[in-house]
Amino acid sequence: MSLATLITCSLLSTLTNINNTAAKTDTLGNIINAHDGNVIYSDKDSMYYWVGTSYTLCNMNRSTECKATPNITMINIPFAPHCGWTNNDFAVYSSKDLNSWTLLNPSAIPSHQRPNGIYFRPKMLFNKKTSKYVLWFNYVTEGLPEFDCPTSWGPVDKNACKSVLGTAESDTPQGPYVIKNLPVIMGSDGWVHGDFGVFTDDDDKAYIAYNTYDHEFDVSIDLLTDDYTNTTKNNSGYFTSHTEAPVMIKTAPNKYLVVTGPLCCFCRGGSTMAVYEAEHPLGPYNITKVDINPEVNKTKISTQQSFALKMNDSTYLWGGDRWQTSVYKAHDFVVWLPLNIGSDRMPKPLVNLPDWDIDA
Repeated sequence: MSLATLITCSLLSTLTNINNTAAKTDTLGNIINAHDGNVIYSDKDSMYYWVGTSYTLCNMNRSTECKATPNITMINIPFAPHCGWTNNDFAVYSSKDLNSWTLLNPSAIPSHQRPNGIYFRPKMLFNKKTSKYVLWFNYVTEGLPEFDCPTSWGPVDKNACKSVLGTAESDTPQGPYVIKNLPVIMGSDGWVHGDFGVFTDDDDKAYIAYNTYDHEFDVSIDLLTDDYTNTTKNNSGYFTSHTEAPVMIKTAPNKYLVVTGPLCCFCRGGSTMAVYEAEHPLGPYNITKVDINPEVNKTKISTQQSFALKMNDSTYLWGGDRWQTSVYKAHDFVVWLPLNIGSDRMPKPLVNLPDWDIDA
């Protein structure tokens, strides 16, 4: 059994109740502040690890929620009009049963070891070959005085500094992580990148599905380098536009799926989520008739997708954020639902369960 973002947990035997009606809390009773990240399972210590963005105690202004603050300082964070767009930390938690979570590190990439900027949407991978944990993350410099790319980054377009992907590496899941590549120059023909998902195949090759802001928010996939900290630039080509928050899974030997939905930046209402299918991780991908969050009677599940963790051949733990459910963004609900796979190896539509039991 391999350790990765998407992993079959064949030794699971503990029934755990997942409650989606309140913010999740840790072993000290504190609200878990880990958003738009992912959960992986370690067969080495039979432990789940959860990494996510630790947002500040700010109140989201819906009209300006996705714009960068012009001056990123601690002074203007509380109730700032650009809630969440600041020098966020990444928090790491651990659990044996997906219910009792212990905070391991509130700042996985220490602030003194990273450039100032806007950090969000981290995703964790474990590399069996190097025995290292790797974080991929979004990094935005927009609004900072040093708007132009540093010369040390080499001959890249200045737009690459607006919104890029970066990587960091650690010997342990909780870190501290050391930045390896920032920015990562991706394999698509655009410079400015946003939401993404990571996936490790059965042969331990890893991939990243991501959208490109300066190419109509189109989604494509890159094969990662052997150490997972960079891209080979071997790219699938674009196969969907104006979408974000992609998740990549594999439900059969030659059945790779990418689930992604329309642009919905920190939105309260969530979005529909179409499924694209291919026989190879780099495609070509074609859209299917499946939508895991269809709008029925003008209603859909009000959650923005973040990850999918394979629990067994027929069920994934699907996770996302229910934005604007609390006074503070740091306390917004994290929602976990079962994503069931049918006999045709395609995912079934999600059901908005207030609570449910999972064999963890």
